Amino acid sequence: MKDFESSIDSCIHLFLQRLKESSQDGIHTLDMSLWLHLFAYDCLGEINISKKFGFMEKGRDVDGMIQAADKIFWMVGLVCIS
Repeated sequence: MKDFESSIDSCIHLFLQRLKESSQDGIHTLDMSLWLHLFAYDCLGEINISKKFGFMEKGRDVDGMIQAADKIFWMVGLVCIS
């Protein structure tokens, strides 16, 4: 776990930076569900392949990768409870 600390730290730094940028113009509504999703997937990329997928940088699901993964998780969930 200790080996992953620097990877997670870089994701946290980028996450906080993006939140600050979003609030520079004053009060701003932010979909934290989306941002935490982007954060989680970028962390997984950083831990597993030493590279973020770019979700937090772009502030969105890049190339529908998260949407596709969510569909797979939904299907796996359905199969596992059957």
